Amino acid sequence: MKSGGFMVQVQERSGLGLGQKIETDMARIAKLKVFRIFQHPHIDSQHWLEDHLIAALAREVQSWLNSGADDLETVQLASNGWEGVYIVKGGQVLRRYDAFGKDMIDEPFKGMETAKELQALGEMGVTL
Repeated sequence: MKSGGFMVQVQERSGLGLGQKIETDMARIAKLKVFRIFQHPHIDSQHWLEDHLIAALAREVQSWLNSGADDLETVQLASNGWEGVYIVKGGQVLRRYDAFGKDMIDEPFKGMETAKELQALGEMGVTL
């Protein structure tokens, strides 16, 4: 089923608010893809959002469009600091972009403690 577009949603540290939950339901009804960005628990920098998460978001949206824009499952983008931006879909970590959101790392946990990273993502509210 081809999408009618997409929605970018920023999830705050406290989780999705009631209005955001309603927006998510409306997006599903309207057949919109949802890209959900998680606010980092310790970084409040506009620079971080613009240069890291948005760069990874742009790559994910372009990839989705190039694939035909028919996958409507929510994609979550979350970062646990300078390790990069994790891309999660269907409860699985699919890939990771470097800390600048530009280079994709095929093995998301290469050189890292997997359990520690998964715990940190879970604490941010990422559905795993």
